[in-house]
Amino acid sequence: MAQADYVVSNGTGAAVRADLNGQLAAIVTNNSGATSPATTYAYQWWADTTTNTLKLRNSANSAWIEIMQLDGTLTMEDGTAALPGLAFRDDLDTGIFRAGTNQLGISSAGVERVEFGSGEVVFNDSGANYDFRVEGDTNANLLFVDASADAVGIGTSSPSAALHVTSSNAGGYGGIFYNTSSTGEGLAIRAGSTSSHNIIVAQTYDGSASRFVVNAAGNVGIGVTSPQHLCQIAGTLAVDSYNDTTKTITLRPGFEANANGGMGLVAKDHSGSAPDGLGIYGTDGVSVHTANAGTFFERFRVDTSGRLLVGTSTARDKFFNTTFAPNVQLESTGSGIGRVLSIVSNSSADDPTYLIFGKSNGTALNSNTVTASGNTLGVVSFQGADGTELVEAASISAVVDATPGANDMPGRLVFSTTADGASSPTERMRINSAGLVAINTASKFDSNNVSLAVKGAFPATPVEIQQDTTSNHFAITFRNANGLVGSITTSGSATSFNTSSDYRLKENVEPVADGITRLQQLKPSRFNFIADPDKTVDGFIAHEVQAVVPEAIYGEKDEVDNDGKPVYQGIDQSKLVPLLTAALQEAIGEIESLKARVAALESA
Repeated sequence: MAQADYVVSNGTGAAVRADLNGQLAAIVTNNSGATSPATTYAYQWWADTTTNTLKLRNSANSAWIEIMQLDGTLTMEDGTAALPGLAFRDDLDTGIFRAGTNQLGISSAGVERVEFGSGEVVFNDSGANYDFRVEGDTNANLLFVDASADAVGIGTSSPSAALHVTSSNAGGYGGIFYNTSSTGEGLAIRAGSTSSHNIIVAQTYDGSASRFVVNAAGNVGIGVTSPQHLCQIAGTLAVDSYNDTTKTITLRPGFEANANGGMGLVAKDHSGSAPDGLGIYGTDGVSVHTANAGTFFERFRVDTSGRLLVGTSTARDKFFNTTFAPNVQLESTGSGIGRVLSIVSNSSADDPTYLIFGKSNGTALNSNTVTASGNTLGVVSFQGADGTELVEAASISAVVDATPGANDMPGRLVFSTTADGASSPTERMRINSAGLVAINTASKFDSNNVSLAVKGAFPATPVEIQQDTTSNHFAITFRNANGLVGSITTSGSATSFNTSSDYRLKENVEPVADGITRLQQLKPSRFNFIADPDKTVDGFIAHEVQAVVPEAIYGEKDEVDNDGKPVYQGIDQSKLVPLLTAALQEAIGEIESLKARVAALESA
């Protein structure tokens, strides 16, 4: 942070240089400081560290204009409908303004048109004679709000009632028409234009006799225009005997036989000559049939064992690793129900669909006997036919991961696959109750979020990252609470291992002045690791380096964990590069000085 008056006073060379450096420091930091610069100029920048904002001095040099937050957030004046905070250069009374706390307004011609509040969006909040129109593909007035008439039109720009729906049919009316005129008409649902004094009317296209009526008394009429009862039907709705074929719907309990000889309940057409609709039969359990081209086909059944079978009439009982046939079975040929099962929730609220696998250790229905650690709560099994039965190729299991009870149910997910030639799946990955992930191992969690055990013949690649571009690109990024702190990037032919080094992240920057002295304190050594006694390498001892370049070392000398096991120190040898560079620069400086002295002696 620096501020200056931008006036370089006369003085010695050092004083003038110091003054210039102060002016430059003020420029590069945008006059940053907790208070306003003592000397100000028109159009001068000021990074206000108290309010964390960037400001610009106005042309009159009389006030500061806030431009943006120092974290990058753009800000603007609140403004008004007449003078929006964000407007257009050639139309200053049209734009966006802050109408109030948590309120965003849009205005044109100096009048508020739309207001976005914390709880609602309001159009034409000022109450001006300002219409609202939504245009469809072929209808210019798909939705029209007539402000002067306080009316809404669908398909019309001249609504004659609070809600007016119209279309291009012969009668000139749409599916709904609401009117409060002297005729007493309330709400009509019709295709024609004939009026009615009832509240709800369903009519034929040409506007003739009503088909469905709810009158002012709340009575419902089907085929009756003036119903006298809560529900009144003109015509026949019959549950009748087998021999009666004159009704629209005939149900014949216990007298209709299907192809397999079972008796049941059938819905036939009005002629009674051929099945056309629904059949429920009591053959080998209960089966439900629907008609196709005059013939009934079974769609699902509940067999004598209580199993629900969809698309098949025979339960399948040959499944790998089971001693029973599943209670619900879906099966088909081609692309039928056996290939597709969907669970869909239609709701404007956050109402997801659920597929729930549950387990209780009780022996009765609706039991809540607590489960035990290690109990498998549910399995998703993927099986394929091997010529004799269905055999498991992979599975996903949910297992109790610790002792449950009192609304506590710790769990883990286990992912398994069957290797080629194997007879059963093997665990490949698990996610335990703490969210830790283990791949190819179930025991190497330690405190790591992800543990990976390499299996197979060496050389093996534990992790491979492939990208679809040869340009410079992130392969892995490392972040903590402060943001991005490192990365691994790839180009067309190389890999770079990067750590944060931007000047904007640093302060108190000073040159390394004792590079040779500190470098001489390092103790390079030759040694072999105990685990690899036949290989001698060059390197350092961690705690010896820690005394000279502590940031290069992770961990503490002789540290142990809670079980008394060693916690070994590590070294990042790249952290030694700045010291090596500084020492080399000092050595080069001394060499250059000696060369200059030798040259001077030779020329003397």
